[in-house]
Amino acid sequence: MTTSPFPGLTLAEFDALPLSARVAAAAAPYLGYRYSLDKPGAAYASGAMPSGFVARGTLTNCSTFTSSVLMAVYPRAPWTMDLYRQLQVSGTPFVADSPIRAVDAVGVGQAVLAFTAGDWHLVQAWRGVTPPAGGGHAFFVYALTASELIVLEASGNAQGGPGPRMIRRDVEWMRSTYRHLHLARLWP
Repeated sequence: MTTSPFPGLTLAEFDALPLSARVAAAAAPYLGYRYSLDKPGAAYASGAMPSGFVARGTLTNCSTFTSSVLMAVYPRAPWTMDLYRQLQVSGTPFVADSPIRAVDAVGVGQAVLAFTAGDWHLVQAWRGVTPPAGGGHAFFVYALTASELIVLEASGNAQGGPGPRMIRRDVEWMRSTYRHLHLARLWP
């Protein structure tokens, strides 16, 4: 890629922005999007995302949102269709931590066991005892401390509230809500 994913910035200028600014810029076009598992779409083209997902309206889901934002935040990464499928947890056989493996494989982050204060993380969480039972959720976390977190997710709620939303949570809440948490610390 030789141009910035955001008009008015060169790729070098975009790369020089702090990660928080790049995440905010990539998430902003999703303002007003609602949650839908049926026909999710992306606000813009990025990485290896299929072009059919772009401009499908204002519906998205957690995997499409996190995939799109990751690919926009790291435009120089060698994204492939296989890595996109891993971000979507759509591979066969099912792999519960496939988004984390994709981030590690493309070199934009590393799997970790706990949140690191001052860093952004990609999270793939599962509610059930045995994933994918109980449903999953993908989202970003900025760790204020090792236990105080800011969650950035696709939508205000699963019933279709507008998104994206940022909400303060703590690790105890997260562990009580999700039985399985897979984390990747994202590189600045």
